[in-house]
Amino acid sequence: MIQLAKILFSDGKVSQKEVNSVEECINRINNQREWIHEQNVDDLLEFFEEVGKFWAKKFSNEIGLNSKHLTSFLSKSHLEKKLDISLHGNRNSLEQFVDLSDPELMFHAQPRGLVVHWIAGNVEILGIFSVLQALITKNVSIIKAPSKYELLIKLIESLKYIKTSKYDVLGFSMYCKTCGQKMDGL
Repeated sequence: MIQLAKILFSDGKVSQKEVNSVEECINRINNQREWIHEQNVDDLLEFFEEVGKFWAKKFSNEIGLNSKHLTSFLSKSHLEKKLDISLHGNRNSLEQFVDLSDPELMFHAQPRGLVVHWIAGNVEILGIFSVLQALITKNVSIIKAPSKYELLIKLIESLKYIKTSKYDVLGFSMYCKTCGQKMDGL
């Protein structure tokens, strides 16, 4: 057995156990990639807007001056604008092919699938911005955290308390409020 990670978040659980193989980690990552790719971008934006509100209330002292910026950054309207600018004016290109006003061209943005982050330690909250952008664009993240990462762990673990019209997150297993089906993810 080899220890591939000091702390591993998967399906909302913190694990410090050793794994038997690299393949085990790869399979977990691929399952998460499939799940996030199937999610509707507007549902993700609604979810992360609620995340911003929750974090601003629950962690405002720990986040400090960046609390207001974080809430503004994670607002659905801000994220919609950011995605529309980045995706040729149409965030729905994450879902399907879209017309770019040329009858011969269609555009579909494909997530990279896996994003790796080396988070700096000088501003505790800074790294979470890039992680959230990766998730919103339907990518799974591997994070190399700084030595002081307690706030990062608290923020990620707190996602299980977020509820939206689509998702009721319980230990990072999500349940669709429409049909009640369990959706493993995040």
